[in-house]
Amino acid sequence: MEPWIWGLVLIAGLGLALIGYGILSDRTLHRARQRAAVSPPTREIPGLPPDLPAPTYLTAAAIAAERNTAAAPGLTDPTDPTDPTVESLQTRLDRATQSWHGGWTDPGFVTHPDQGWSVLSAPAVLLCAEPVSDLRELLPVIQSAAAVDRALLVATPEAAAEVVTTLALNAGRHPGGLLMLQLDHDTLDEVATATGAEPVDSNWLRADAVRTDQLGHCDFWLADSTRSWILPAGDSIEP
Repeated sequence: MEPWIWGLVLIAGLGLALIGYGILSDRTLHRARQRAAVSPPTREIPGLPPDLPAPTYLTAAAIAAERNTAAAPGLTDPTDPTDPTVESLQTRLDRATQSWHGGWTDPGFVTHPDQGWSVLSAPAVLLCAEPVSDLRELLPVIQSAAAVDRALLVATPEAAAEVVTTLALNAGRHPGGLLMLQLDHDTLDEVATATGAEPVDSNWLRADAVRTDQLGHCDFWLADSTRSWILPAGDSIEP
């Protein structure tokens, strides 16, 4: 065989080898990029000792499972006179005089699955005068309530779906509990009168300027899928 033919064969072989190497290298790089996209960051986390295991991301399913197996915060001690049993809650509900159309906005807010209730004990009441489109508008008030282990009720004319879902997924992690309602403006005004809350607009929320005296309060708030009630304190009704 002529030498130039051997040269062509050699060049062709080297070309095929380079193509094969490129394919394998690209596949390896692609898999590495996929792993990096779904893995926790490898950078150091401020405030976390380097010898501790890296935190893992919680999925919506994991949070929901944890929430469903956890006891309702602040409503689980039958020896606590401020901690009503289901029977006592039902008695108060039967005698409640303050009720409005508008229940919980997501099943994730439910604290009593058998009854379909969301119950908050002595919550702070935040009334939003305008629709809430961004969770960041609510975070300062949520964090302030959590810092003093206080339940929080948020009522708004309308909320973006992702805001409702995010709050519902984290309701079980908020000290005392968390609940979001969507109420029309007339109902918001009635709730403001009943709780002493002052409806705040989006500018106040975005500026983190909501004052404590603008938040309302009540003894107990109970909501099902369609209605909400203010329940009286335990010492005003015999259980």
